[in-house]
Amino acid sequence: MIYSSASDENSTDQANPIDRLDLLIQNATIILHNVKEWITVEADPLFFSCAASEQRIQGQAMYPDIISSISDCVAHTALINVDKILRSLWYKRLQSSYPGEYREQAFEDSKTIEQWQQRALMALRYVQKESVLAAKPLDFGLRKVWSKGEVRCLPGC
Repeated sequence: MIYSSASDENSTDQANPIDRLDLLIQNATIILHNVKEWITVEADPLFFSCAASEQRIQGQAMYPDIISSISDCVAHTALINVDKILRSLWYKRLQSSYPGEYREQAFEDSKTIEQWQQRALMALRYVQKESVLAAKPLDFGLRKVWSKGEVRCLPGC
């Protein structure tokens, strides 16, 4: 996804750091929204329509194939990463704000982040059952994302 045109790039080169930071925050917010929308509108109906009724009650996805579970794992990991980036950018923006420039930013709550983590882990477990080889890069990526102890334990810890 490309969020800036050539004209935006030229104006960004000459923009002050706060304007560039605002543009990054705006782009990260758009990415977060787009991934959440894709999951809600396109992915979840596919994953959960295949689930048996008792699995739906427990909130478990029944993936139609391994590619779907890989996509789900990557999408939820992306949500976590973009949220982290957005928080970091916003913190930097607050540090550089002048008095009176403060604008409130809505972030996901810890419960939502935990749900994203659980969903990524659920998808990883499905991939591990289907293919140990396919699970290796996902496992590596999740360990990198959560290397600072943000997830209690990945499978195989």
